Amino acid sequence: KATIAFAGKQLIILHHEQKNCSPALYVLLVFSPYCHENCNDISSRNVREVNSEGGGAMKALIISADNFEDTELLVPYYRLREEGIDLDVASMNKGTIRGKHGYEVTVTKILDEVRPDEYDILILPGGKAPETIRKQNKAVAIAQDFFRHNKPVSAICHGPQTLITADLLKGRRATCYRSVAQEMKDAGARYEDAEVVVDGNLVTSRQPSDIPAFVRETMKMLRKEAEKSKAA
Repeated sequence: KATIAFAGKQLIILHHEQKNCSPALYVLLVFSPYCHENCNDISSRNVREVNSEGGGAMKALIISADNFEDTELLVPYYRLREEGIDLDVASMNKGTIRGKHGYEVTVTKILDEVRPDEYDILILPGGKAPETIRKQNKAVAIAQDFFRHNKPVSAICHGPQTLITADLLKGRRATCYRSVAQEMKDAGARYEDAEVVVDGNLVTSRQPSDIPAFVRETMKMLRKEAEKSKAA
């Protein structure tokens, strides 16, 4: 059974006990943009504050399926919620999706119900789920819509596979899990082996250990979007 503790400076403790294996403990410190040592160029005002001034809450979309990498979905999920951002988890069917380590997440919309224009950012976690998601025409179309409107897209680990299928990475700087690297290169991407790569509207990372950098850059980009919406 899984337990999540979330408090303080976004300390997330994920504990699971699987059959035939020892209990595992994942501890991830995800610092707010205004707390992280690499984010000194960002003011102390967070997305929630910009939202309140602009008069409208931002909304995020996470697309995944069974066998997602637990931390890669849950850490962004709770970080976004902490900022007061509305969030939907979309998949092929209603109910729940189950991570590789046993965590279950409620699906709030099926893919066919998703209207991309209602969202400000798309999150694509990794694990084995992207191999299923990339086969869904609606998921591919949603990703293409985000790129067409230059809205933020954050993909980690195997998550970029959906972007590869959507033919969105040609000429773009990006990274991914090492087993996907050649496929990414073949799709025309400028692959970089780095913990996080930011190229325009796109944020990509390689693996769970990159999550702090991944979330940091995702939140930085989202804050810029909030500022743009406020100024519009």
